[in-house]
Amino acid sequence: MSIHRLFSALSAVTLICLFALSSAAQGTTSRITGTVTDNNGAAVPGALVTLTNPATNQSLTANTSDNGVYLFDLIAPGTYTVTIEKDG
Repeated sequence: MSIHRLFSALSAVTLICLFALSSAAQGTTSRITGTVTDNNGAAVPGALVTLTNPATNQSLTANTSDNGVYLFDLIAPGTYTVTIEKDG
């Protein structure tokens, strides 16, 4: 086998592997983000945000940032409820 054919074959295999890896990396997850504010529209830092999937009864929690922002990443498709708790 000539070096040119070997290089062509290796290039083709490499491209196929890269395509397969990129296809597998495209999952079916999403991101949920929001901002918690009070009745006056001011950000609420340090609030506990709970994301629950009633179908699986699984919950995730996050705390809001100084700007009242929360983020849940890599969330599976489904219907969720969000509850927010903050003392005071």
